[in-house]
Amino acid sequence: MNDYRRTCISIVRKGDEVLMFLKRKGLGEGFYNFPGGKVELNEEPCQCASRELREETCLEARSLRRIGEITYNLDNGEISVMSVFQVDSFEGTMCDSPEGKPFWTKEIPLDKMWEDDRIWIPLAMSGKKFQCQFFFSSDWKIYKGGECREVS
Repeated sequence: MNDYRRTCISIVRKGDEVLMFLKRKGLGEGFYNFPGGKVELNEEPCQCASRELREETCLEARSLRRIGEITYNLDNGEISVMSVFQVDSFEGTMCDSPEGKPFWTKEIPLDKMWEDDRIWIPLAMSGKKFQCQFFFSSDWKIYKGGECREVS
């Protein structure tokens, strides 16, 4: 099996706070993360980032830019590529969604997130562009390592 899928994620800042999302269902249920999801058919990753932000938080991205790309390799041959976006401006009033609860925080709860997040989030928060590759079991339950590098 060699399946390939694209996903997106948005990092939104407001002053010294960052928008986090407590996942209520699906892959990553119970983990903290940033708003994001699957790229739909005929959709670009940046369109996915805007749409998922709106669906999960009711906020509208006004300006965003790609800052990273992460390739996930699973034991069963599945590959997932996640585009990471920085939202530079937004508008709207935040709301909950069936998928999770958004909230602003000054401290990113890395101990309550996916293990690979501990590697790439510090790069993203420092303003650096990056590419990463990580390895997980087929059910996403066992992290098997990986690495990131800065890109220009």
